[in-house]
Amino acid sequence: MKNETRTCIIALLNVDPTISRPVRQGILQILQHGVRKESKLLRVDDAAKQLNVHPKTLLGYGREGRIELLKLSRRKIMIRSEELERFITEAAGTPAPG
Repeated sequence: MKNETRTCIIALLNVDPTISRPVRQGILQILQHGVRKESKLLRVDDAAKQLNVHPKTLLGYGREGRIELLKLSRRKIMIRSEELERFITEAAGTPAPG
């Protein structure tokens, strides 16, 4: 995405009062980190099942900065499949590819 486009989107987000704060934060986070088209977003409970942990544990990992969570709204928190793979390989003690 071009910097001019990103700047315009950020300006609109800051001016439009109809956009809620959690949605604004989610969009800004996506603009900052980007979402690859091949990325699959997983719900926290689905990712927690893959890790065999409770969803609250996974949210705690996110607060600690151990895994990156995407907060799309107040109640909708997602995880990129690539981020989950990175977390699993790191936890297993092997370096993440790339």
